[in-house]
Amino acid sequence: MSEPSATPAPVVLLAGGGTVGHLAPGFALAEALEARGARCVFTTPGEDQEARWFEGRPPSRTVPAERLPRRPWQLPGFLLRLRRHAREAREVLRSSGARYVVALGGWPCVPVVLAARRLGVPYGFIVPDAVPGLVVRRFRRRADRFWVAVVEAAERLGPRALHVGPMLRRDVIDAPRDASVFGLAADRVTLLVTGGSQGATAVNAWVVEGLRAALDADPSLATRLQVLHATGAAGEAMAREAYEAMGLAHHVTPFLAKMGSAYALADLVVGRAGAGTCAELSAWRLPAVLVPYPHHRDRQQHKNAQALVEAGHAVVLEQERLDAAAFARHVLEPLVAASSRPRKQPRPPDGAARAAEDLLARIT
Repeated sequence: MSEPSATPAPVVLLAGGGTVGHLAPGFALAEALEARGARCVFTTPGEDQEARWFEGRPPSRTVPAERLPRRPWQLPGFLLRLRRHAREAREVLRSSGARYVVALGGWPCVPVVLAARRLGVPYGFIVPDAVPGLVVRRFRRRADRFWVAVVEAAERLGPRALHVGPMLRRDVIDAPRDASVFGLAADRVTLLVTGGSQGATAVNAWVVEGLRAALDADPSLATRLQVLHATGAAGEAMAREAYEAMGLAHHVTPFLAKMGSAYALADLVVGRAGAGTCAELSAWRLPAVLVPYPHHRDRQQHKNAQALVEAGHAVVLEQERLDAAAFARHVLEPLVAASSRPRKQPRPPDGAARAAEDLLARIT
């Protein structure tokens, strides 16, 4: 008598991309799902920078996607291409055998959400921001579930929303403090600068000019400080050349793959206030100076940063107010005092585990 065959692992398709900020919660959820026996497949638009984001994971399946055009006369062509992209997404859904689609928000998930609707595959959204984004709002009516990081978002989305808390990858919160990962010194105070996976030109320039002025005023700072700077592709050469001219120890890179190691080394962080960055800062309990992206109509990043400000972990500065005085007060002074501040261990979050258990209960 033959033994019964094992039940095949449920397949979950995670659709997103564009930035690491959108993908990171998906990576955390995939870890939790795979630990519980599921199989995960990612789809992304196939942009050049994605390969470095997927280090350590199987490559994603490509489903082309485009941003909503800004000019009305561009809309008909956009809609025709979107129909074609949705057909391609349907083929990926069929071939993967996915029983559920997790949309990671933003324009890259739109063709896959349309395909899921056409094929009758249930879909849900990861919502890391305090204010749900445009795509979440546009497709909320037929969504099966929303896994949200912030209570405020759950209140906006109604009874299908489940507040699970932040979803963070284990390698972000488990990394030991090891300056050699970046070729830096273990005994210096470290400034971490990150504008997200695309970089932030205004933040890059403010930090470089602020450090230049500080070293001009007190050259001895070069023996005590070092900088770990994720610039984005556009700012890499400028920052590296500036730090070399200053004689300041530095590690400059377009993109930081080892964010956990960066947080473990950092004494203070300067960056944008994306949902992922704010969640990671909250877990590590690091002091931060946050410069929210200024062009979101709903001031999304300002609201992401609010909890950190209320907890006393962060200062928020408007981009148009980035000047030498602000750098000296909010960055340089805390850095100089950082050697006397006790370091804290990160708090392991369990948002991804909660979401994974809820999702699997919905399809098994």
